[in-house]
Amino acid sequence: MSRLTIASIVATGKIDREFDLATLANDIDCYSYDYEEGRSGLHVQFYEEGPTATIFRSGSCNIRGASSEKALYENKSMLEDAISNLGIEGTISRFQITNIVFTADLNKSIDLNELAVKLGLENVEYEPEQFPGLVYRLDQGVILIFASGKLVLTGFTNRKDAKQALNTLSNKLTDV
Repeated sequence: MSRLTIASIVATGKIDREFDLATLANDIDCYSYDYEEGRSGLHVQFYEEGPTATIFRSGSCNIRGASSEKALYENKSMLEDAISNLGIEGTISRFQITNIVFTADLNKSIDLNELAVKLGLENVEYEPEQFPGLVYRLDQGVILIFASGKLVLTGFTNRKDAKQALNTLSNKLTDV
């Protein structure tokens, strides 16, 4: 089995102030931005193909699409700096990771019908007419399992829980 690879990290936080998003969109120094009057947030990127930070009028914010925790926290700092450079206190508080998406590969094909029964139908959703993967729900998150052996783990907030979930799945795969 391949190791867990981070595909994307999402984190949320709060800047303790309200924003005029139209003004912020015109003034913020960034690689690109997306803002339309009447939409809920201002989306900014600080470098090409980098994570996207979204700032809401209320001061709530999120960063999504980071490929590592290092990139996530660098993007948080860039957002704080970009706001501070406008003369606005831009410290993000209550910043926490809310979802990490991982990928992995079992390096073998899987019979998803057989696996659905083995994992217990109460923990599984498998409707191949609707979605080609098996959805395996665990307490810490969800594993999407595809017949090719490819896996997507989502809903986890740390690598330890995702690794534990992967081990749980691996232990149940011995006969499939």
